[in-house]
Amino acid sequence: MEQLIAGAVVFGRDETVLDRVHPFNVLLPREWVDHFPCKQDATTLSWEDWRQFAKDEGGRRSGVVLRESAKSVFDYRYAESGAGQKVSPDERRLTSLGRLLLGLLKNDHSAPQIWNMRGNELVFPFPRSRWFRGLAISSLTTQLLEACLGARPAETRTIARQPALFGWEDGRPANDVNFEPLPIYSPSDLLNGIRSAQRVLEGNQIAVTRNQPRQLIPFRIADFSAGDDNADGVDEGVNDGQ
Repeated sequence: MEQLIAGAVVFGRDETVLDRVHPFNVLLPREWVDHFPCKQDATTLSWEDWRQFAKDEGGRRSGVVLRESAKSVFDYRYAESGAGQKVSPDERRLTSLGRLLLGLLKNDHSAPQIWNMRGNELVFPFPRSRWFRGLAISSLTTQLLEACLGARPAETRTIARQPALFGWEDGRPANDVNFEPLPIYSPSDLLNGIRSAQRVLEGNQIAVTRNQPRQLIPFRIADFSAGDDNADGVDEGVNDGQ
């Protein structure tokens, strides 16, 4: 995720490439397959070993890229949040990045099965509550997902971008967001949030018996409610499916 976003936003690059974010459109470097450490010695790869392996050091390894436009897939189910209305390109990019991050954490990029019928993605909400509860992730990661996929954070961003529509003074922050997720307004903000979450996780790695690596997951009790604003939906978006 970090490499993908950084490739679009660092040094003033074009963020519109993120319009192509979709699991099928994300291409991994050939080196990650050919030189993967576990292929060579059949050992279990720790998180730290993988982080160092995937890190692009001095350009010696190519990074994650998106498939070119002519060969890319656009999936109407992927960039929608079930909010009942069309969203701006900026919101669609954050939603797509949030869905990609969620899919990586779940090891499953499926959309709700009911969304297979066109138009249902605008009626039936995305089942965040159920899917979030099934993940062993930190509070910072939970907040990043909620910021990208939650309805209230999206509304807060709309207020910031178009305050006149809400009778709000331009430049004045909303006054009811003290307990909302991290303020994510752009892919650059999301990139900074991901890097912050990584630093926290790095600081909570420990070694146990026989020096086996273990990851402590810092989590706030208040974040147990993440995603509950749609918990009473129709079977939470019903079943998953391709």
